[in-house]
Amino acid sequence: MRNMIRICLTLALCMSTSAMAHVLPVSKFVQFPEYRKAILSPDGTYLAVVTTQPKHKQRYQLVVLKTSSILSGKLKTTARFKFGERQLLGQVFWVNDHRLAGAPAEYFGGFDHPYLNGALFAINADGSQAKGLMGSDSSGQLGYRTSGSNKLVFYVGLLSHIWQDKNSILVEGFLPSSNVPNAYRLDTLSDRFFRVGTGLYGGGLLADHDGNVRLKWGSGQKTGKPIIKYKPLHSNDWKNITSLVYMDKGTQGEAREIEPTPPIMFGPDNKSFYFPAISANSNFTRGLYSIDPTADSKKLLYSNSDVDVGYAGISNSYIKSLDRRSLVGLRDMPGKINTLVLNGHSAKIQLLAALIQSIRHEQIDITSWTKDGSKAIVKAWGDDQPTAFYLYSAKPKPSLVLLFRATPWITTKDLSPQAPITYKSRDGLTIHGYLTLPRNGPRKKLPLVVYVHGGPYGVRYDWGFDAIDFDSVATQILANHGYAVLAPNYRGSGGYGVKFEDAGYRHWGDTMQDDLADAAKWAIKKGIADPHRICILGGSYGGYAALMSAELFPDLFHCAIGYSGVYDLPLIKSRASEISRYAGGRRWENIVLGSDKKTLREFSPVDNVEKLKAPVLLIHGGRDQIAPVEGYNEMVEAIKKHGTPLETLYERDEGHGFYQPAHRKKAWQDILGFLGKYIGPDAKDVATNGH
Repeated sequence: MRNMIRICLTLALCMSTSAMAHVLPVSKFVQFPEYRKAILSPDGTYLAVVTTQPKHKQRYQLVVLKTSSILSGKLKTTARFKFGERQLLGQVFWVNDHRLAGAPAEYFGGFDHPYLNGALFAINADGSQAKGLMGSDSSGQLGYRTSGSNKLVFYVGLLSHIWQDKNSILVEGFLPSSNVPNAYRLDTLSDRFFRVGTGLYGGGLLADHDGNVRLKWGSGQKTGKPIIKYKPLHSNDWKNITSLVYMDKGTQGEAREIEPTPPIMFGPDNKSFYFPAISANSNFTRGLYSIDPTADSKKLLYSNSDVDVGYAGISNSYIKSLDRRSLVGLRDMPGKINTLVLNGHSAKIQLLAALIQSIRHEQIDITSWTKDGSKAIVKAWGDDQPTAFYLYSAKPKPSLVLLFRATPWITTKDLSPQAPITYKSRDGLTIHGYLTLPRNGPRKKLPLVVYVHGGPYGVRYDWGFDAIDFDSVATQILANHGYAVLAPNYRGSGGYGVKFEDAGYRHWGDTMQDDLADAAKWAIKKGIADPHRICILGGSYGGYAALMSAELFPDLFHCAIGYSGVYDLPLIKSRASEISRYAGGRRWENIVLGSDKKTLREFSPVDNVEKLKAPVLLIHGGRDQIAPVEGYNEMVEAIKKHGTPLETLYERDEGHGFYQPAHRKKAWQDILGFLGKYIGPDAKDVATNGH
């Protein structure tokens, strides 16, 4: 099989490379991917594809194809469902062999991952019996109501198929103005719709392999602390298992679990479940555990003392067996992505191993497969390899067919590899990060951009090219235009254990910024960066850090770019920000930011402008609910009064990060022009720019 697959791919995957530098227009980098998802029906007869609309490349559609027509080369479309502006398909799954359901998601800003909008619809593979089921559909029409009441239910996620009733599914949903999830049995054809279970405040639900809801988790409404409960097989009683699952205290006295971590899935015995719990190692990283509440047991299956499980970028962190009843592998990301085997005898693992040997991409995922495992969708990608989708067929003999490339206008020659790096902070912490150099040209004394990811907590900068991820696209645009890009996962970032994340709590304006300065100094020491051509850039928290670091280290950073940044911390805590308007958000802010007004002022860029020497570019949207526009206006006025060079780009109708391709293109043109002026090859008097 391996040799046959290799032969099939020889022509399809031989990408041309060039010894010459190749600059791709910014408009190509900010263009929406042409293809997003591909999902096989359970029997493999149909393939559902999420792709852009031919006449509206900024809008998506769901297209259903006959799988046999793909193999024959004569494509046959059997159904089509179009979405509106700022919408795409957040979830799509097959209800049975001939009917599928989808949940639209919406973008509110360019930095945001798409959010489900509460709607759920279903449609037959032949295009018939299309129905809006929950929330509102793409045309804005309201969905079905619960048990004849006047209250709508908004869709959250699929809990289980109900194979014995082929048109029904078990779903999770919320009533309007409620923070308590419910489980509903929903017939996608007959409109029968009724509640079968209730969860906990601000949490979620998990069904076992037979479609019974037996785990629920959430937070105490008064304490905000995580709670998780379990229902044994053949019982109606819920057992509180919080002390078995969650650690209570953090390394600095805070609650270890700020928010309730969800379980992954039930195990093959339907008693135990998989959970990414905190391990008792030196960094308190998350490991994979099998928890059996009936025996009060918690068995460690895998742990890495350097990094958490569950952080694998756009790759699936957990690898399910073909029957979907057990985990047979997992992934973590200490630098590049590692694939770890839990069950080497699994047919899924053996297929994955054969594909890895055959496809010339660094990362391979099996993202969809038929019930019998005879067909599968394979997603292949890397740091300098754009995503491609393949159809694997086991019968009549193993074969692999290239379906499509997500961004066919971007090729390997347009992208640069990401090299994992580590360095020591001034107080001895090991900081992980990634260095991306221009694909061709000199490797030393380069103009450097220190790139700061947003968050800052619980998220990280990832390895791999993802055409819809701002960090990933930003890195490749900069490298494509000749800049070295150093992206540190500073203290507070997710994925490196609780101890490392805790180290960033309440340190926005000091040690977290020290980590960024130490990154720049590391690049200078290694000879990578020209010490007179270093700029700092980031979005959201990264925008805050860019300005704060430029103020704290005025002789190190020669320019700063804040994109939808936060510049006034007391303003954020005054409920001007969306996060501060909810009890959970305010609790989170008190833990990670603190409540001392003097410290918040000291840590606010708007109050430290007198230290600024570097030229600044500020980019902001008028509808930003995360970083309120008032903070941007304050920062603009403060810099103007201070008198250092300032450039701005403001789009009234944009949110947290720009969404519209035309606005994103303009933002990047301004960023590149600004960088070129102050640290680029044509910059004049670089040793004293802005100083």
